[in-house]
Amino acid sequence: MHALLQVARLGTAAALGTALALGLAGCGSLGLAASQAAEAEVDRLAAVAELAARAYESEADAGGVGRTDATGRAAADEVFRQAAESCATEVPISRSLKITQEDLEAAIRDLRMTPEYLCSTGTFSYELSAPSETEEFFASSLTMDYDYDVSLVPLYRAELEEAAAAAVAEAVDPDMSDVERALALHDWLVENCEYDQTLSRYSAYDAIVVGSATCQGYVQAYKMLLELAGVPCAYAESDAMEHSWNLVQIGGAWYHVDVTWDDPIIIGGGESRGVSRDHFLKSDGQMEALGYLDWTAPHAAPEDYPRSF
Repeated sequence: MHALLQVARLGTAAALGTALALGLAGCGSLGLAASQAAEAEVDRLAAVAELAARAYESEADAGGVGRTDATGRAAADEVFRQAAESCATEVPISRSLKITQEDLEAAIRDLRMTPEYLCSTGTFSYELSAPSETEEFFASSLTMDYDYDVSLVPLYRAELEEAAAAAVAEAVDPDMSDVERALALHDWLVENCEYDQTLSRYSAYDAIVVGSATCQGYVQAYKMLLELAGVPCAYAESDAMEHSWNLVQIGGAWYHVDVTWDDPIIIGGGESRGVSRDHFLKSDGQMEALGYLDWTAPHAAPEDYPRSF
């Protein structure tokens, strides 16, 4: 199906090029007829692409999404994973999975921070149902949206994965320690991404491929890069600060890393002060001293790292 979508798009582009060339070259009836024929081919191939996208979506929706032996939060995570990996948009959910609203909301937060799914800004909606007033409400359906047209998501994912692998190959040497890998990829991201002051770019794709993102994009990108390099990475977020950042595991202990705030915004075309490391491998106490507050995170970071950077 991916191949069919690509062929349809390439064919449409080729037909458009033919139409433009013939329109410029032919001023008489022959040129007009050829141009009209090329335009008709454009319409035909566009229709093929649309049918391919619909078939791809239907195939994804019917591909066993929503089937799992887990229940509760674990089931919610698995349903979202299946849906995102197959680019499903409409997912029926069995009540037997016992997925509550709280399970769904937690799974949605994690899904938005999963780089390869490209669900950073998409809309999620769900329905809860109960057979009677005395029974608990559980999820019965899920509707998912993506950062891009669903038919293009596999192509964007492939581009992101290729770019991320190239970044790791560029920045990381095989003999580096985990802390050296974490630092090298921190510096790579600062040097290759700038903060999106339009506040419209939120994904790892934006950070790694486009080169501009908000904090959510930095967090996703750093998580993806470190995991590719074999370094465990998670994320923390603060609603009070409207901000998110990463946690990195080094030597069995967890530390905070905020790549966004280590990437200086240059106002008025001034000189860059280079890569900052003020927010690299910090403990909970050090983060509080830096002004961070009211965050949630899957791991505590009680100890200061034994060296500064």
